[in-house]
Amino acid sequence: MNTLNVPEEYFETLENLGLTYCQAKVYLATIQNGTTTVKKISETTHIARPHIYQIIDELEKLCLIEKTMGKPALIKAIPLQVAISFLVNRKRQETQYTTERAQKIIHYFKNNENKSRVNNYKTEFVWLSKNKPYLRKRIEEIDNAKTCIDVVSSWKRFPLTVYTFNENAKSALERNVKIRVILEKPSNDHQSPNIIPELEKYPNHQLKYILDPPPAIIAIFDKKRTIIDTSSSVGLAEAPALWTNNPCFLSIISDYFEIMWINAIEKHTQTDLSIKTELCTKLYAKKTHSPKCSP
Repeated sequence: MNTLNVPEEYFETLENLGLTYCQAKVYLATIQNGTTTVKKISETTHIARPHIYQIIDELEKLCLIEKTMGKPALIKAIPLQVAISFLVNRKRQETQYTTERAQKIIHYFKNNENKSRVNNYKTEFVWLSKNKPYLRKRIEEIDNAKTCIDVVSSWKRFPLTVYTFNENAKSALERNVKIRVILEKPSNDHQSPNIIPELEKYPNHQLKYILDPPPAIIAIFDKKRTIIDTSSSVGLAEAPALWTNNPCFLSIISDYFEIMWINAIEKHTQTDLSIKTELCTKLYAKKTHSPKCSP
């Protein structure tokens, strides 16, 4: 057999376990050929013979092959199961060692980082790009929340929001963080995510409804930080957002949420919601004419 007939993913697996691509090819070629020679390995892998000698020396140091003395020298691979077990164990030890060193870095900088946050606190505005940066910041804020999380969301994005942040939200609820959510009621109650009843088991989780999609999508964390989406019509993380801890912005966003919360209801009829939504809009318009902070 003059060709190495092995799926490409097998090379990738061995690379993930610490071998180079060429080391993986030579080792698997030796497994395929049985006791073999450098010439045969070179023909099978299409790797130049001088390079084969170097790779064999490397694999021998890893105890993955054995080389007999003689002319020509015969090459024999150790059993595949033994080799994989050895590589997995070595990878596990490397990961444990790296994790321990990483924890030392975290511990070393943790106190200084906390002191820096206290001493250098200032208001900030951070632009969150869509997709991963947005999701990462939302998860970070949920995980760091200590007292409360207030959310206004659209129904279009709410099911995916629930499933994306489900475990983080549960963890926050179990820390006794109060979570309040406002969104428009779906036309069909059967559209509600199955996870909603599970979240409603927590006494510190509340969900209220309004008639129409909200004009702004926001999330407030501990009444100190907020994420404001730049679009209310797209799905979760499909548009950039603004994160800020600026007190003036938080005052406006908090008022927006509280007015909507007061006028939203848990169970509704269409007429009730129409009246509530109209009142909410008028109150908020009136409120924004007298902001709490001046430029």
